[in-house]
Amino acid sequence: MYGYSYFANKEAEFITPFYISLSQNTNHLKAKSYFVFPIFSHMKQEYPGTGRDDLYWKVWPIVRYHKDSEGNTSWNTVSLIPVRFESMEDMWEPIFSIIEYKKLVNGEKRLHLISRLYTQRWTESEFNLHIPLLAEYKKSEKGFKYDFLYGFLGIDTQKEKNTFKLIWLIEI
Repeated sequence: MYGYSYFANKEAEFITPFYISLSQNTNHLKAKSYFVFPIFSHMKQEYPGTGRDDLYWKVWPIVRYHKDSEGNTSWNTVSLIPVRFESMEDMWEPIFSIIEYKKLVNGEKRLHLISRLYTQRWTESEFNLHIPLLAEYKKSEKGFKYDFLYGFLGIDTQKEKNTFKLIWLIEI
């Protein structure tokens, strides 16, 4: 089965229900999308008035990649949803992802492993590591902070006076 439509600078083409190609060429948006359901999707959008662009592709269920014109980049493995659905992807995919990486425009980078059982966040001046229920480590130009078992044991050198934490309540 084949279909083609062109109206008001918008074009759509499909072959059976599995391949779909969509494009739009207006003053506000230039977009091209390809879908091979449910395995592959590719979307590129350009906004001429603002100079912004957006690139998104997904090989379902293996990997998802997204990059915008500001310089934000993200990708993750094990993608649950076969098409782009940002709010659902942001909410549910971290639970099932094996590797998740984000590079933000402010220079911050984030790495999450195995359903965020290991989280690392860093910039040029700061480093944070988080392992839920086990350990948290923060290092910056001021010093470092380490907590074990959510503060059961810990040390903080970021304050003017170094402090040691013991059994959640006692600070030495």
